[in-house]
Amino acid sequence: MALFPEDFSRPSGPECWAVTKVDACRIDAVDEWCLRTLLGIKWHQFVCSDEVRRITKQLNLTAIIQSRRFSIFGHIARINNDADAKMILTAPHHGICVIDAQ
Repeated sequence: MALFPEDFSRPSGPECWAVTKVDACRIDAVDEWCLRTLLGIKWHQFVCSDEVRRITKQLNLTAIIQSRRFSIFGHIARINNDADAKMILTAPHHGICVIDAQ
């Protein structure tokens, strides 16, 4: 699969997901598990989450997602009002829209 610059012009990753509190907890739990696995920390070693973050110098994954959302919002807020992305984001929502991805 080839990636072209126009592929990166529209939000397609965590910038456009709807993340609930439950989702955020699950995302951070998986993130924490991955960091502990990479560091070789076992469950019986009782290393607190703050210590894992201090060692890795990593933010929570939900904090990274939030910062990316803010950065993409800044770009969209500054684009021309006639741009497709701005029109889609500012259009009134009338129920559920199903897009057929083919």
